[in-house]
Amino acid sequence: MANDDDHILNFCFHLPDPIFQMASHRYLSNLITGVINAIFAPFAVIANLVVFVAILRSPTLRCTPSCMLMACLALSDFLVSVIVQPAYLAYRLSENQHGYVNCGIRLLYANGFYICYGVSFMSLSAISFERYLALRLHLRYKCLVTVRRVLIVAVLIWFLNVALTSLQWARINKIARGASLLFWFMSLFIAGISHFGIHWIVRRHCRHIERHQRLSSGNQNFRIQVKLAVSVAYIVGIYFLFNLPVLVVTTYHQIGTGHIDSYDYYSWSETAAFLNSFINPMVCCWRREDIRKAIKKVLPARFM
Repeated sequence: MANDDDHILNFCFHLPDPIFQMASHRYLSNLITGVINAIFAPFAVIANLVVFVAILRSPTLRCTPSCMLMACLALSDFLVSVIVQPAYLAYRLSENQHGYVNCGIRLLYANGFYICYGVSFMSLSAISFERYLALRLHLRYKCLVTVRRVLIVAVLIWFLNVALTSLQWARINKIARGASLLFWFMSLFIAGISHFGIHWIVRRHCRHIERHQRLSSGNQNFRIQVKLAVSVAYIVGIYFLFNLPVLVVTTYHQIGTGHIDSYDYYSWSETAAFLNSFINPMVCCWRREDIRKAIKKVLPARFM
């Protein structure tokens, strides 16, 4: 009878039933990762909001496809820090204090994680591909890559991730989460191929300059585009570094035979992924002088 009561208590729509009796084994990791998220989430909220507002309020930046994609990434990271991280904190602390987690918190955390994490991954892929097109297309770039088309891509990314997450409500969790994982790896592949293409174009262009020893306005523009591509490479590289653990854990859970209740690895891998929401705007400000200048104009009016 106790087992039946536990099942009723743990039942939460499409989510798998965790065995909360194992919560005592996760007490310390829950506490430490909860404190880490509680510290960094407020800073991530402010940092991403400042970047997002600075881009939208700057007439120059909001007319630039690359900056609008950065704004989309900042929005996704903002939602991670304002929704997913607090839900994670509530989840872990509730598990420690009560030995179980309310269904509403579990739903908010699980759905928010899959939507925002997928959006961030695909947004970075779109940013990488946009930088490749900027170097590959040259003069045709401005005709083909417009802010309107970039916003359409951003809306499609959000729609796709909301749709994939919603499929879990049809009780096809394995398929829905497998599809999400597939799109994450596809995004990673596109980002990798884009940066490989960027590297090849830059090397070819450098050889051309060495042969002809000419410095034209076209070469100067090319160098600007290369600088932006390097900035994106920093963001993508750091993102991959912090999100590799959660990709490995999620992949293992998807194709393995383990159960979600038996893994303490989720706490640490997801916390590492969440920290990226704080780091992304820092790297963006470090590498993008135009965004730094826009932020300086926003801060006095908004926060002083």
